[in-house]
Amino acid sequence: MEVFATLDLLIIDDLFLSEKSMLNTTVLLEIIEARMGKGSLVIASQLTSEEWYLRIDTKITADALLDRVIHNSYLIRIEGPNMREYYSLEKD
Repeated sequence: MEVFATLDLLIIDDLFLSEKSMLNTTVLLEIIEARMGKGSLVIASQLTSEEWYLRIDTKITADALLDRVIHNSYLIRIEGPNMREYYSLEKD
């Protein structure tokens, strides 16, 4: 946990791409909590924050996690085609 708390920048890519267990969600909350006010956090996800809420096992953990992330962030929404699909079609 100490390593995550001391980084200037932590990037989490594809957040909640697969189903998470309660243990993983709790660890994620602990990491974010340890970093509060200590460094920057970039989260990339194909899901909206509303969909994140549905992927977290308990309402209490979901509220705590989203409160720490959403209310202290800038949202950059990127629109456009799915580039993975585009490049896979190009190969065919």
